[in-house]
Amino acid sequence: MLAFGMFEHGPEDKPPTLEDTAVWASEYFWEDLYKPYRGVESRKPIATKQMETIIQETLGLIFEAKWEELRAWMQRHAKTLRIMRIREVRGNTVLMYWLKALDYFKKRLPLLKAHTPRHPAGKVVKIEGHLKNWRLAIAMLADAWPEQVNLADFKNQTPLMLAADAGDELLVRAFLAAGADVNARDYQGRTPLHAAAIGRRPACMAALLEGKPDARKTAETHQTALHTAVRMGHPDIIRLLVEYDRGLASRKNDQGQTPLVLAKIILEDLPKWQTVMAKLNRQIGTRQDFEEIVLILTTEPTIH
Repeated sequence: MLAFGMFEHGPEDKPPTLEDTAVWASEYFWEDLYKPYRGVESRKPIATKQMETIIQETLGLIFEAKWEELRAWMQRHAKTLRIMRIREVRGNTVLMYWLKALDYFKKRLPLLKAHTPRHPAGKVVKIEGHLKNWRLAIAMLADAWPEQVNLADFKNQTPLMLAADAGDELLVRAFLAAGADVNARDYQGRTPLHAAAIGRRPACMAALLEGKPDARKTAETHQTALHTAVRMGHPDIIRLLVEYDRGLASRKNDQGQTPLVLAKIILEDLPKWQTVMAKLNRQIGTRQDFEEIVLILTTEPTIH
């Protein structure tokens, strides 16, 4: 597909990943190529049928907080859904699908608030209540079907990684209690610690560190979670990591940068780094935060 120029990218751009290509190919088939003959019933992807059924059967129970009925649903479908992925290209389980859907709606809630000034109480408050119930349902599902906390999607992302990235301490602790692997690695080598550093919630990082992870595991570019925390500019997370493993401060990435060197480089041209991260829709620290990080890492003794 790359050889025949099916993807547009410049010489400096990275070619699309296999995972992203798989999603593109699936969507291209169902949205553009698939045209049934006249008089022939149109079909839907198997995964679409599966998820429509799951949503129809569970969404009302979740939103109305009918927990006993939801537990009964889990018991009825444990044999068919507990240890399997939905038959779609992303390789989601029910747990992963619920997590990703929750994140989708959470990210759009501020936009909804901004566009409903005439309805300050009713609609938005109701949606916030639905999302709260959804989180509780996800925690219940992890408890009922603990196998799913270690069933990764097609990018080898686990529920624990997604919860840590979202900064959701309740779900991080629920997944850990269900036996989530705190040392799991995604397709780029990132661990739940990397995800928690990106999520910028010290409580999530602290919860993960209670599970005694190997903090020296690195991603593809040999970035430790401490390197990632420096990139995100959160002093409290930096402190948690160096207190957990003081040797992290001396680890180098593939460019030969220790976390301290990386922090100084970012600080030298912070506006440029802010622009880069804004394009990724990522929040980072202030200049004061990065100055504090440099101070923390400068005074931190390194242990190999």
